[in-house]
Amino acid sequence: MGDQSGRQQLSDALANLLARSRTTKSQVASRGNLSRTTVSAAFSPDGPLPSDRTLEMIAEALHADPAPLRNLLAIARNEEAEQPRPVEEAKARPLSPAYRLTPPPADPRLREYSFDPLRPENLVRSVAERFRTLMVSDLAEAASWAHDAGIYAIYYNGAHSLYTPISGSVIPLYVGGVHEGPRARQGAYLKRPTVSQRLDEHCRTLAQSRDLDPTDFMVRTLFIDDLFITPAVDLLTAEFKPLWNTTLDGFSLRNPGRGRTQHGRRPKWHELHAGPDSWAAEMRPGRSPRELEDEVRQHFAAWLR
Repeated sequence: MGDQSGRQQLSDALANLLARSRTTKSQVASRGNLSRTTVSAAFSPDGPLPSDRTLEMIAEALHADPAPLRNLLAIARNEEAEQPRPVEEAKARPLSPAYRLTPPPADPRLREYSFDPLRPENLVRSVAERFRTLMVSDLAEAASWAHDAGIYAIYYNGAHSLYTPISGSVIPLYVGGVHEGPRARQGAYLKRPTVSQRLDEHCRTLAQSRDLDPTDFMVRTLFIDDLFITPAVDLLTAEFKPLWNTTLDGFSLRNPGRGRTQHGRRPKWHELHAGPDSWAAEMRPGRSPRELEDEVRQHFAAWLR
């Protein structure tokens, strides 16, 4: 999200929904009983802001939840209201300095004590702050009830010597997210993606390791709209630098298929932890476990100093 304007984010969100639904703008106009010009202007980052009704009709045509789009529309309207209005150049002779009005300098406290809760970065921070207040659950237990899309963080609470520096702490080993995706593409026989499905996969990965026990892991999860999942995961990753997202990556990988496992190089996480029953056991060795252990220790030493 970063420095993008609210108008640009609204345009990007509409474009993503259009791509996911595999629909054209002409079809959106037809379904929503809108003109092509109105639809094209709503999608354009340089076009005028759409009305609430137009946005709802577009969301309905795309089978999407209009709430996140309304939030972005409100952000764009606030930013537009804050923009100074252009002043036409005076055609008459300019006034002499003695007759010009000089505004007083702006008080720096106006910026320091100002806060717009609808700005994108503040919305994402509010998600992260809410996430930190939640209780943790056993990993396997959460895999049985977290039937929704959202973000999650996995924590270690065991006695493995390599992870002693963070065992029992609030520093996660891994942060992930699960997007619901457009409901229009989820047929009657397709299961909706949920956090519980992903946690169940993680439990099986840990169970197939040679030195980790799934019962030593805890998880915190928060169910949120797809629009905020990726930026929230990025924010938490930047803040905590989870080991399994950064230095020792590969934990979240799925079995790529027999052809790739026979010829591919073993990911770092699997090189250090995978057991003989893991799908990665057949892959070619990568870095030595001793080298990876040194990298893990250096990671914690740099983070905790």
